Amino acid sequence: MLKLPSIFSDGAVFQRRKPIPVWGWTDPNTLLECRFDSRKFYTASSLLSGKFSFTLPPMEADFTPRTLTICNLSTKEELSFGNILLGEVWLASGQSNMEFTLSCAGLQLEEFQKEERSKQEIDTLRMFTVKKDSLGVVQDDCKGRWEVSENDLVPNWSAVGLWFGRKLQKELSIPIGIIHSSWGGTIVETWTGPETFLQEEFLKDRFLAALSDAQSAETWKESASLLESHTAPPADFQAYFKNNCVTDKGLSDFAAEWMKPELDTSDWKDVNVPGDWVRQQAGEHGAFWLRKSVIIPESWENCPVTLRMPTLDKQDTTYFNGALVGAAGKEFEYAGFFRKYPIAPELTKPGRAVIAIRIFSFIYGAGVYGSKEECFLENGKTGERIPLAGVWKGCQETIIPVPGNLYASGGGDFVCNPNAFSNLYNGMIHPLIPCAISGVIWYQGESNSGMDLTPGETLPPSVLYKERMEAMIRDWRFRWGEKDLPFLMVGLAGYEEVPEYDENSSWARLRESQRKCALELDNVYIASAVDCGDRDDIHPKDKRTVGYRLAFQALYHVYHKDSVTPCGPVPVRKKIEGKALRIEFDFADGMKSSDGKKIRGFYIAGTDEKFFPCEAVVEGRSILLSCEKVPSPCRVRYGWSDFPVCTLVNSSSLPAFPFELQ
Repeated sequence: MLKLPSIFSDGAVFQRRKPIPVWGWTDPNTLLECRFDSRKFYTASSLLSGKFSFTLPPMEADFTPRTLTICNLSTKEELSFGNILLGEVWLASGQSNMEFTLSCAGLQLEEFQKEERSKQEIDTLRMFTVKKDSLGVVQDDCKGRWEVSENDLVPNWSAVGLWFGRKLQKELSIPIGIIHSSWGGTIVETWTGPETFLQEEFLKDRFLAALSDAQSAETWKESASLLESHTAPPADFQAYFKNNCVTDKGLSDFAAEWMKPELDTSDWKDVNVPGDWVRQQAGEHGAFWLRKSVIIPESWENCPVTLRMPTLDKQDTTYFNGALVGAAGKEFEYAGFFRKYPIAPELTKPGRAVIAIRIFSFIYGAGVYGSKEECFLENGKTGERIPLAGVWKGCQETIIPVPGNLYASGGGDFVCNPNAFSNLYNGMIHPLIPCAISGVIWYQGESNSGMDLTPGETLPPSVLYKERMEAMIRDWRFRWGEKDLPFLMVGLAGYEEVPEYDENSSWARLRESQRKCALELDNVYIASAVDCGDRDDIHPKDKRTVGYRLAFQALYHVYHKDSVTPCGPVPVRKKIEGKALRIEFDFADGMKSSDGKKIRGFYIAGTDEKFFPCEAVVEGRSILLSCEKVPSPCRVRYGWSDFPVCTLVNSSSLPAFPFELQ
């Protein structure tokens, strides 16, 4: 027997300029030989456990495909993997906004596929996606494979990881490998190694209690149905849904004609599209219909037409003038991708036409998620478009019960729970260590911001996130043996329809936790996504901007490209000047308002901690803040809301990240 982890396979990218650990398993006490491109030879003996390891020396980036061969010198058994490149390797991890695929990003998928890229660029941008594993047991290996960025493969890639890698590829002109390991809806605690929890007194007790429960035979017996294929999630989600959710029972008799154009919908409710019909209080989970009338111009007669819509959450059946034109999803599938349904020319006769969409959602969000620009009819001959965003008519067909939150904050349901302590570290990070990487990009925090206060804790989870995040970063750096491993995190995007300023905003607190984490730990930086958000969608579609901003941070701080501006203005100090407050910034060249109007988003307070909006005047690399209601200002908040209005940018049009200075 001779085996290497799946991360060492055909098409892999190895990290340049660092020692490259290569490990695997064979029979105990076996002498092995490692050849890399038939030019370098190494020998090693396996341990009693059968595990062996080699360390290749640092090498420069190279577009020449190489071959890795491991040979058992006793049995002559060999494993050989080809098409290996040397370049930059980054680990991309987090929750759903990192997992979010390019196919879900709507028009960005087509934009990427239309990019002019040489064959070398296609072949040398690669991604390895770690298959989900929440079993809870420490895994030595994971499932996955390296893929090149061909157009038919990239739809299933992490969109943020792809755009980040693409920008690095353009700027560095070397092979880029992204190892993608993420899981939607997860908290930072599940990505942290178990030993770390023993160092924090409060979490230690909770962790040990959960671990004790996980070692119970009864716990495993109850979880048997989830363990039939433990490395094939979303099997655990499917089992949960099967036990707790309701599938679509099909079209109801009374709704049998709701797709017909002549149907009277005068008593239906108005629903904004894109949008969530539950949040708009137009209906509940279950089957819900949306209808819209449009006028087809005479010039479109006999032309091929395509209906384009963003994500219809979760399943849909779509009609045009009463005829079925497309459908996606069944059982407990989440068809979270951009819809593109062709319409036969005979259906698009000039005059009034009706689009009717039946959407079924069994849990979580319920509606149309995406941007307004992604909702349209398109003439296949001329490229003309009829916009479809706006007010539609909506009506509930069936209502189903929806279970509570699937995710526990550590503890209970330890087995197969993706949010139990360390479960995703054990199954999806540990198998990658000590693979040589350049750094980590991280997009996570939404789930921690929404958690309830845990009994015994005096601070809200969004504030405690700083400690949890720092613990995870230290944990990964220790395990990789790199105390300054670069860590680039995404600051949460704007979300929800909320006031411009919200004293109790959990997302504002979590962003501040992210900012303080970056201040206190070396080589940790934030790429702001605050202006990339969507009020109606926790998964905003613009992942290119986010990926590029992560790349700006990497290019400046990791690759020392001084010509690159890494981020927007960063506050470094405040000074009280009479009745005003001055804030000095780094990366402050050309500070201005993004909309050409007054800078918005700043609030100041005195010792009474009552915040008021204030006048913000740019003076060189600083901003002077003042407000008649605050004669003695000493505190400032910027962008303090779930979906803040904050317009401060620098000459590179990069936004300032929300902050608080006390």
